Amino acid sequence: MEGLNNGDTAWMAMSCALVLFMTPGLAFFYGGLVRDSNIVNTMMMSIISMGLTTITWLVFGFTWSFDEWGAGKGFTYVGFRNLDAVWSGTTMPGMTFAVFQMTFAIIAAAIISGAVVERIRFSAYAIFIVAWVLAVYVPLCHWIWGGGWIAEMGAKDFAGGTVVHISSGTSAFALASLLGERKHRSESFPSNLPFVILGGGILWLGWTGFNGGSAFAANGDCALAIATTYVAAAAAMITWVSVERILDGAPTSVGAMSGAVAGLVNITPCAGFVEPLGALGVGAIGAICCVFAARGLKKLNLVDDSLDCFSLHGVGGFAGAILGGFFDTGDGLIYGGDGLLLAKNLAGAAFGVVYSAAVTAVIFFLMRLVMRMRVSEEQELEGVDLHCHSEVAYGKNENSGKPNAFGEHSQRFKPEEAPTLLTGSGPTCSAAEKPTEEMQKNKRFPDHYAQKVDISKVSMDVMKPWIAKRITEMLGFEDDIVVDFCVAQLSEPGDKGLDPKMLQVNLTGFLERKAGSFVSELWQHLLSAQESPVGVPREFIDQKKDELKKKKEEAEKVQDELKRRRQDLEEASKQERTRDPPSREADGGRSRRDDDRGRDDRGRDDRGRDRSRDRRRDRDDDRGRGRDDRGRDRDDRERRRERQRERSESGSPKPRAKRGDKRFKWEDD
Repeated sequence: MEGLNNGDTAWMAMSCALVLFMTPGLAFFYGGLVRDSNIVNTMMMSIISMGLTTITWLVFGFTWSFDEWGAGKGFTYVGFRNLDAVWSGTTMPGMTFAVFQMTFAIIAAAIISGAVVERIRFSAYAIFIVAWVLAVYVPLCHWIWGGGWIAEMGAKDFAGGTVVHISSGTSAFALASLLGERKHRSESFPSNLPFVILGGGILWLGWTGFNGGSAFAANGDCALAIATTYVAAAAAMITWVSVERILDGAPTSVGAMSGAVAGLVNITPCAGFVEPLGALGVGAIGAICCVFAARGLKKLNLVDDSLDCFSLHGVGGFAGAILGGFFDTGDGLIYGGDGLLLAKNLAGAAFGVVYSAAVTAVIFFLMRLVMRMRVSEEQELEGVDLHCHSEVAYGKNENSGKPNAFGEHSQRFKPEEAPTLLTGSGPTCSAAEKPTEEMQKNKRFPDHYAQKVDISKVSMDVMKPWIAKRITEMLGFEDDIVVDFCVAQLSEPGDKGLDPKMLQVNLTGFLERKAGSFVSELWQHLLSAQESPVGVPREFIDQKKDELKKKKEEAEKVQDELKRRRQDLEEASKQERTRDPPSREADGGRSRRDDDRGRDDRGRDDRGRDRSRDRRRDRDDDRGRGRDDRGRDRDDRERRRERQRERSESGSPKPRAKRGDKRFKWEDD
């Protein structure tokens, strides 16, 4: 093959592999940024582009992009025919060139998915990207790289700033605006940050071939493009996390990888035209444009660009085209240029924005005439994975509750048996938890969810213990965090009031398939409580009445039992007293003797105690009487002496005491 360079061909073959590898990297990057119930769908929307875009590019995409347009023209390379020779302007085979350009179309179509994830139907997206590649990407590719009017005008796009990033970013913005925002937008957070870091790293690696391969040879331009790519990505990463640190107080992993991707997009239009120092400025300035564009769109709430596709790719590609007019070493303003390159790049980029948005809107409205573009509200809140793909990202073995064996990355179900995390339907649920056929066909939530609850009329002091009890029963252990979270959701309903569907979505991460039955039961109690004058569900009141009634019945049973036993004792006592002595002797003589012997022993003990008590009392009395007797004896002796003196003085005889008189003692004269 004349003009073929084996080294250049080998490098371009490697670049094809690197750029193709960017699409799985984008799938990881996007997949980690969505809820875990939408990871499979999000990654599939990137991966499906590898299949659909490849076939589209093979049949019509390449030939319409790089063949001459006109009557009877544009079909020279259908099916990659007529590519045996070296491609014009390069030293590689035409087949290699066609495959390399195909990988660009694949990644461009996949980028759009980031703006519409978690709400667009998978089949609608698949049809959309086929139409988009043919109606948006192919014309821009022809006008810029295929010798079209933008190229003839003099605008420069080294590796796809307008063709890939402005077209996909702007189309993503337009499609997201027309499709509408997510129902759970405020509740959507990244579910797998390691996926984000892994995907961002793969994109950075793949961009080596994306920009380096755009030199179409292993030469100095290739080396320059690779160097500027790495420098711009590094500068943008540092700039983005610095802005986060200043405004938010902490750098994040999502911010770091978003900054790196922004820098890679910024440098794409001018990677082979600027110096490494110029790439430093392109990356830093471009990152500032992207980060404030992302923050501004969220603050203004203009459109629900789910994963900042427009901010990173639309704004990043546009900023890169403009900055190329400043930092281009040939015609840039900083290097003495006259500003024509800046004007041409600005015109080409602006046309890319307008054309991409307009054609995307036309495709959307035409598709909406014949098919539904969004999933249902219930499917969106519950997660698209089960409904669109009948599988979940983090499956568990239902028999053991443990993750599947190594290599089994998801759990597979038949579509009619796919369980739903919200309603609890599926093969593993009890019959009581399965919804009716009508509910399965029409909607996924119970009818009573449509009724509103005024939480101010409900006694949360009564509801909280019930919530704690039910959650403990479902989890198998006490979890105050889940209980407090549920109570907080009820106590702070927000401007729109309590929404049982959102409450069910929020609790699904904790209670999994049991969340549906729990919220359904809870909502019924809340509806009943707001009708009660005391704010307590009627079921609770009836249950309390039943408990009190049971307690009263049990107390009455205890009283009846005590009364019966008392009567039995009294009856037994009467029988004991009226029993015939001979019969008692005949029936239980030995027992009676034993009882008598025991009574005798107890009697002896009692008599012993009585004697001891009497002796102590007598001893005490004797002591008291002894003291009294001694006092009386002294008085008697004094009186007797007095009488003796009187008789001796008067000469009268001494009286004799009577024998029975105890007041005197016998004495000898």
